[in-house]
Amino acid sequence: FESSDLNVRKVIIQTTFQQDTGVLEYFREEDKVKWLFLIPKMIWDSFKAKETDVCLLGAEALLKLLQFSKPLDSAQKESLQLQLLPAFAIPTGKANATIWGPFPSLGERFQSCMISVLHYMDPLSEKLVKSLTLCALHPRLDEGIRLKVLYAVVFGVRRDPSLQLSFLSSLILKSCQDKSERASTITAYACMALKTSFSDRGGALFLLGNFVVSNLSAASCPMLESLVRIFNEVASGSDFESPDFLRGFADAVCVPMAYLFVKWAEAEVREENSKEEEGEEAVCLENVWAILRKSAAHPSIVSSLLSRLGTYVKEGGLSLPNNNAQLQLVGKSDKAMRGYIFSSIVYEMVKENLIVRGG
Repeated sequence: FESSDLNVRKVIIQTTFQQDTGVLEYFREEDKVKWLFLIPKMIWDSFKAKETDVCLLGAEALLKLLQFSKPLDSAQKESLQLQLLPAFAIPTGKANATIWGPFPSLGERFQSCMISVLHYMDPLSEKLVKSLTLCALHPRLDEGIRLKVLYAVVFGVRRDPSLQLSFLSSLILKSCQDKSERASTITAYACMALKTSFSDRGGALFLLGNFVVSNLSAASCPMLESLVRIFNEVASGSDFESPDFLRGFADAVCVPMAYLFVKWAEAEVREENSKEEEGEEAVCLENVWAILRKSAAHPSIVSSLLSRLGTYVKEGGLSLPNNNAQLQLVGKSDKAMRGYIFSSIVYEMVKENLIVRGG
């Protein structure tokens, strides 16, 4: 099997794994493990040689070996996950310089086998999670396969809430920064995961928000719209009955909401919403309004939002708390313009009876 001739490897795999799988019962466990660690390299070599049928044979053999072997120990899982990285994607740390393996391009049979392999790797390592994050955002990936990857990762990191939230934040940041068509799907998936995978939903919500905010490198309406949407869809009306939740919620979401209000009002004041030549999409305030209505019985949210807007009018800027880049969301602008913007926002809030309800 260690032959460098792909045709030889193909024949060996076909003979051993595509016939009666009962033959595997006669393999010693150490031989099965040896095969497990040889096959990932064979898949990569076959992919480079454009021998896609050998890649598929390798994926099927890998899955059968795992199905008919004793569970791997922790060290074996960790080592095999490193061997599997080239089959998915290898991040290089440079923009648009990912080394892609066969997973995004070889079709549903190969992809399904490799996703099934992931279920035998539990728990997934941080390196493999990063690789799978890239695959989940690949534009050529079928939507059904994308969801299977997402579910496989969440299952594989379910015992590590921090890694799970890091995975979700990476998905959100990358999809929104790239203005991916999948950004809405990713955001909806993050909402579902927060609702179903965490016993402390509020704590997970705040941690996710902190992950996203701390790594945000540029002001982005789509990014902050997604974050506000997540806070709106995950937080229930009963959550606002907790003073601790209210304080955490106000700290996490009021600056993003203030930023979206300011960008919306700038466009309104300057009458630029209809100017497509500017290349900017109109800001969506749907989730901002939904949060304010949901929390209308609790003055602290509206008061905190108005306080942030007051800071913007006075100082001419908005900054995100806990942001590693100390990002200024709104640059300096004319004080008179800031006053007009503030008045426009307050007027809309009065129309919605939010300032009256909020005191």
